[in-house]
Amino acid sequence: IYTRDGDVGRTFASKIKIGMVGINIPIPVPVAYHSFGGWKRSLFGDQHMHGPEGVRFYTKLKTITSKWPKGIASDPEFVMPILN
Repeated sequence: IYTRDGDVGRTFASKIKIGMVGINIPIPVPVAYHSFGGWKRSLFGDQHMHGPEGVRFYTKLKTITSKWPKGIASDPEFVMPILN
């Protein structure tokens, strides 16, 4: 979607039931995985749950790619922008 209203974009991204959404981006691209676990002794069980496998095991992946322009708030626009 394309919008200048951050609240509309964040609400849309949190409520839509899909795995990847683009906000003010024509083609959403996936972001890198972050390691699972922490510093010191914050581990789970006898194995270190880290990387993509730990993320997939404990979460449902949703990728949100967004870009926020400066300007006034407006309703969401469900069209691709074009150059004049």
